Amino acid sequence: MIFLDKSLIFLLPTFSVRCTEKKSLKALTGGFERVDVLARCLLSTFKWKPRLNFDVIFMIYFAHSEEKKLLQIKLSDINRNIVSEVDALGTLIDILNNAVKENKFEEISFKKLLSSISKKHYELFYLTSEGQKIGVELKSDDYEKNLCFILGSQDDLSSDQETILEALKARKISLGNKEYLASHVITIVCHHLSLLENLS
Repeated sequence: MIFLDKSLIFLLPTFSVRCTEKKSLKALTGGFERVDVLARCLLSTFKWKPRLNFDVIFMIYFAHSEEKKLLQIKLSDINRNIVSEVDALGTLIDILNNAVKENKFEEISFKKLLSSISKKHYELFYLTSEGQKIGVELKSDDYEKNLCFILGSQDDLSSDQETILEALKARKISLGNKEYLASHVITIVCHHLSLLENLS
């Protein structure tokens, strides 16, 4: 598992996307396997990478009961420019198909994954309506820490996943009463982190 000094992880569990299925650009139009959702998240993360003083890691957790696998994408390893959804989808499809070919998926339970991240002294955050407003919960000293934000992809986190997060004392954050796409959540989180950089 990749762990870096001063790093920012965005972790997205997905039940619909299967790591064993070959992907294509047709996935951008939607369908059951919402690879387009993950691609938009990758695009949002990639756009913010140069503006944040973190090594950024994009983690996809394939939560289907037949898989339970992790794929880690270190953004600094992506050697192409991503400026559109089509760019992001093409990049993600190449990464996924290459990971299948080279067996880069790590078999791990969601509980063990989060425990491993927590033991590496990452601050865990997840979004819930019960959380504190993000501008209140995120403190200036958080900018000096390793951070991990766990987001729903096209679905909310399951009750089992939330139970695991609560047991690990993950910090709850809220974006208010509005619902946002996961890619928009990443943009909002990164915006708040950039504000903290100016304060640190």
